[in-house]
Amino acid sequence: MTLKDIKQLYDFKVGAKVKQYGILYVLRQSFFILIRAIYRTDSYVILSTDTKTTAITPDINIIKLTSLKQFKNLLVYNQLVWDIKRNVIEAMLKRDEIVFIVIDNNMICAYAGIQLEGKYKFGINTMMDIPNGFIMFKNLYVSIDYRGKALGKYLNIVRINDSHDERRKIVFVQKENIIAIKNWYKLGFKEIVSIRQTTLFKKFTTNHFSFTNSADNYKDLERVLNEL
Repeated sequence: MTLKDIKQLYDFKVGAKVKQYGILYVLRQSFFILIRAIYRTDSYVILSTDTKTTAITPDINIIKLTSLKQFKNLLVYNQLVWDIKRNVIEAMLKRDEIVFIVIDNNMICAYAGIQLEGKYKFGINTMMDIPNGFIMFKNLYVSIDYRGKALGKYLNIVRINDSHDERRKIVFVQKENIIAIKNWYKLGFKEIVSIRQTTLFKKFTTNHFSFTNSADNYKDLERVLNEL
C-alpha cells in the first residue's frame, strides 16, 4: 500500500467524517468503538415536511430509477462506470424503492433513495413499519471526488419535489450531523422528534424520544411513527 493509498483511505474513513460531524464526534466515536460491542448510545432527530420546495437545481443529469431492469439497461446502453457501491443501489431497487442518481461524464457519482412502504431500519437494529401517508428519505451518498459541489442538496430538492406530494416526507439524521440538519432546515423541513437509542450487546435496543416545539401538529408524527 502506497502513501497515496493510505491518504485516500484516511480521507474516506476519517477525513470525511471529521468534515461532516466534527473532530469531537470522531474522537468520541473512536473511544466508544472499544466498548460499543457491549454498550452504545446514539442520538437521532426526525425531520419532516409536507410541502414542496421552491429551491431549484442547476442543469445536472439526475435520473430517477424505479426498477432494477431500468438500472441495468442504463449501465449497458450508456456504458456507465461508478465510484459508488453499485450493490446498494441494486438492493434498494430490489425492494421496490426509488433511487435518484447523478451522472457526470458517464460516471455515477451520487445517489439518494426514497422508501414508500415496508420496514425501515435505523440505528443498530430498530425496524419500523412506515405508516400510511409517509415516505422515508434514505441513503444519500456523494462520491468523495464530487463532494463540495452541492450534489446532495440537489438530490434532496429532486426528492422533495417528486410526484409523491400527498405524503409527508420524513428523514432520520444523526443529531451530531449539524451540517445535514441545517441543510434540511433550508429546504423547509422541521425537527419533530429527538430520539436517544441505547443498545446492549448489539441486540437489546431501547428508544427514548421527546418532541420539539414544532410537534404540535403532524398528529405527534403519527405517534412517533407508531412507536417505532
